[in-house]
Amino acid sequence: MKLNIFKATLFSIILGGIVSGCNSSTEKKEEKVEDAKEDLNQAKDELNAARADSVAEAMRYRSDAQARIAENEQKIAVIKENLKSEKRDLKMQYEKQLDELEKRNAMMKTRIEDFKDTTKDNWDTFKISFNQDMDDLGKSISDLADKNKKKK
Repeated sequence: MKLNIFKATLFSIILGGIVSGCNSSTEKKEEKVEDAKEDLNQAKDELNAARADSVAEAMRYRSDAQARIAENEQKIAVIKENLKSEKRDLKMQYEKQLDELEKRNAMMKTRIEDFKDTTKDNWDTFKISFNQDMDDLGKSISDLADKNKKKK
């Protein structure tokens, strides 16, 4: 009889432990799921904010690049205007160089308008290359303008 009471008590304790363990485990899992959902929502919000910032930066950069291209076009037009009083041989030489600079400027305009890749690494690489090419073009235009002034 004592053995049956002991078995029943032991069985009750084990069963109670299992039941209470299952309940707390379920509650912990529910908490973990809720935490994971909150983390996911926060990550989505951060991603959306980063995308918005990236798009805004790209638009700003494109606007600045287009302004630089327009400035180059104006400088080329001024140089062309100044060439009207030059001798024929010198004028032809400068016009050939100006045509090449106009083509490069048009290519830069096409590059900035056509670039669509939105990955951060590709965008950064593009910006570095584009800035270097724009700086080289600007320097070439300035050098040609300086040569033209010196000849006068």
